Amino acid sequence: MKTLLIRSVSGLVYASILTIALLLDKLAFSVVILIIGSLTVLEFQKLIGHFSVLPVVILAMILYFDYAQLFRMPSIEILVSVVILVNFALIRFLFQKRTLELRQELKLLLSLFYIIAPCYLLVTTAQISSESELITLAILALIWVNDSVAYLIGKTFGKRKLFKSISPKKTLEGSLGGLLLTLVVAYIAHSFQSSYGLVETLLIALSVSIFATIGDLIQSKFKRLANVKDSGKIIPGHGGMYDRLDSTLFSIPFVYLLLFIF
Repeated sequence: MKTLLIRSVSGLVYASILTIALLLDKLAFSVVILIIGSLTVLEFQKLIGHFSVLPVVILAMILYFDYAQLFRMPSIEILVSVVILVNFALIRFLFQKRTLELRQELKLLLSLFYIIAPCYLLVTTAQISSESELITLAILALIWVNDSVAYLIGKTFGKRKLFKSISPKKTLEGSLGGLLLTLVVAYIAHSFQSSYGLVETLLIALSVSIFATIGDLIQSKFKRLANVKDSGKIIPGHGGMYDRLDSTLFSIPFVYLLLFIF
């Protein structure tokens, strides 16, 4: 019970900071994403045996140039496509028993397209239209609902392991519960906004739940290979920033693609 309370409070603080920054203005949200993105990529690099401040510098530069309107990605679709290709390679990596043996240059590219690029896409998602801040907040809320409900249902009722070799605690019951509640919340939220139709809204929610779960599994694979329980200790009850942001970073490129299509 104590662990659940600590986890709930720290999760609420984390969600509140992101929400306030997102609704405040573009600069506040960019600064928050820069901070949590930098912590995340450093934690990730530690897991894969790599260290470079270049990804942090690149994230700071593109967020600044984007905010100051000095730079705009000429074709954001190309970036989204590259990130999605990298994510599919990581999905394939889930089913491989061998360790991830990469040269330092490839580890740097993985840091850029698996962590840094999705951080930029998260900021960009909040700028697509006049209602983008609320849409982005809704997407983040769906990710949090999926993660939280999956954790609670899995902890209480879970019996069948979803991917035992990678994440022994993640269960099929928890994942299905998270998926169901995410769809329910999306259905309810649809009645309060008219940006997308019901089918589109449910498809976005479905994408959020599926890829958020996969993102969590991929992070678990990296932690298992590094033989650590958490990526860090910065968030009580959760672990590191990478532990908290893994689902968001993996799912946001797919969600962005759907938003672009719709």
